Amino acid sequence: MSENTTQQGVAGHGAFFQDTNLNANEAEAATAWVRNHVDRRSVDLGERMDDIREHMWELEKEGEIIVHRISD
Repeated sequence: MSENTTQQGVAGHGAFFQDTNLNANEAEAATAWVRNHVDRRSVDLGERMDDIREHMWELEKEGEIIVHRISD
């Protein structure tokens, strides 16, 4: 592994992230908060990423494709 890889990490998970030492209940509460407040589609990843679903809905409206939906 190169020095840059160990410092920067993969997908922004680098050495500057440190363990919070949360107990199980605190970790669960923190995870729930993040899930409620962060929309994965709007996370700032630096360069703007297209949400492919927007393109799919447009193509579906135009009759170009059929989008199959599944329930949770």
